[in-house]
Amino acid sequence: MEIFEQQGHDSVAVANRFIAAAHKQGAPIYSLARLIRLIYIAHGCRLALRGAHLIRDEVQAWPQGPVIPRVYDAFLRIPPVAEPLQAKPDVQDEMDSDQYALELIEAINQDYRHLNYGQLAELTRMQGTPWDLVYRSRGNRATIEPELIKEYYLYLAEDTDDSDLMQPLEAAN
Repeated sequence: MEIFEQQGHDSVAVANRFIAAAHKQGAPIYSLARLIRLIYIAHGCRLALRGAHLIRDEVQAWPQGPVIPRVYDAFLRIPPVAEPLQAKPDVQDEMDSDQYALELIEAINQDYRHLNYGQLAELTRMQGTPWDLVYRSRGNRATIEPELIKEYYLYLAEDTDDSDLMQPLEAAN
């Protein structure tokens, strides 16, 4: 697994912040796939708006969509449990000083909480997305490069037809 040294935050710490924000907003996260998609979207938004990584861990193209293996491994529940995901203890969390990241997490949670799993999956897997391009060309578990994610979210920010996808960007910028 590729690590983007000194860029972004530990993805499990980011996941913990998403879980906390969702609980605070009264909409706990039950699905690992939903959690990963929210982190992925926030990562893309931060790359586009700030040119900076939200997470320092690799994103891969899996059959079901973009996956952050470190988050997947940390939160996987077999069998799936019908309870909200809980934060993982003992994860170094250096995010308190990154106010922009914290506000972005809040905005993404707020603006995407009305979408069900299928809608979130479609946003991250539709034709032309980084996942689509990488999965079709290089196959399962290929790395989705941060630059490709950044370019896609920059395109969304500039494309008025997709402005609904970028509302969190405007709110957090």
